[in-house]
Amino acid sequence: MASPSICGDALRACGIEYEQLRRDIDAFPARYHGSRRAGSDTERWPLWIWPPAQQLIARAEGIAVGLGSAKIMEAHLLLALLWERQTCVAMSLLKQRGIARERILEELGRRGVRLPDVPLPRLPAWGPFTPVSEDEYIPLLGNLRRAGRLYRTAFREGQHYVSIAQAPQHAEARR
Repeated sequence: MASPSICGDALRACGIEYEQLRRDIDAFPARYHGSRRAGSDTERWPLWIWPPAQQLIARAEGIAVGLGSAKIMEAHLLLALLWERQTCVAMSLLKQRGIARERILEELGRRGVRLPDVPLPRLPAWGPFTPVSEDEYIPLLGNLRRAGRLYRTAFREGQHYVSIAQAPQHAEARR
């Protein structure tokens, strides 16, 4: 990792400007922003971390250790995000701009970031959100977890919905 702005440089080369991305994120409804500290610049960041973010940080730590670093760097977090198997808000924003994960990896590699020797997972194709009764909801999620299936949930107007991913496949190995 040559400089603390290497990720920013790579993202800018892909056409992503931090200020615009920050405005897009800030425009999300309050539920996406978590609990915030009032009265300082840190009020933009949550006080507590959601489990998916904890998983991302754990993946970044694994990438850092695997690449020989004792400390999680910005690039490790970005790589962890790129290896995420489920579509998240950040990746949705990139997709809306037509920016592929592979392009970001290419730009990171050009800037000397050592990349994992593992191919990017293919993002799953999601089925439709299907309504599920209150009685079926918890047992269904347990069955999906035990079967190792990816799923997403939603709750709208008192109704649970579940979307199940098709079986994941791995992308072709990078050259």
